[in-house]
Amino acid sequence: MNPRRGSTLAEVLAAAAIFMVFTTALSATLTLAMRFWRMGGDDVNLQASLRRGLQTMRSELGQAVVYQDITSSATPSAVLTPATGSTVITEVAFTEPADPNSPSLLITGSGSSSTYQKVSYYPSGNVLYRKVSTLAGGNPKTDAIMTLPSGTSLSMTATGLTANCVQVTLTAKATNAQYSVSTAIYATGE
Repeated sequence: MNPRRGSTLAEVLAAAAIFMVFTTALSATLTLAMRFWRMGGDDVNLQASLRRGLQTMRSELGQAVVYQDITSSATPSAVLTPATGSTVITEVAFTEPADPNSPSLLITGSGSSSTYQKVSYYPSGNVLYRKVSTLAGGNPKTDAIMTLPSGTSLSMTATGLTANCVQVTLTAKATNAQYSVSTAIYATGE
């Protein structure tokens, strides 16, 4: 009997080929899993950004106050845009005291147009902006409240439910998905 030592070249090549097929399959599986993991993380971040933007809007709009323009016959309203029963896709606008520490404005809604300011939230591209201007005029101040990743578009739909309540929906459209968050916001600071 001839004891066999080592392996033949054919056996070594066959073992190497089997190992390469197994390694390639494992590598492809791990690459795909990591891609899905990353996409899931991007989706979660996008949804969280939408919720934060809506929460910022909700917290400020919830403190809006009724402003009555004495030169107008319009019904006083804390929410300026959209009007009750209408839907807009351009902005949500409301009034608030220019000095939030003035208790008489918060309780009675009294004061001149210079003691109030108009606040507008509106989307442009992938950014949600907040613009503040006094009702008496002057230069408005605009800040970016939320910026989504490039390649993502942001839209907003707002429906006036009552004079002091608005339904706001923020929608982000990414390459492979679309996400929306929505809430009814009541202006209770009147």
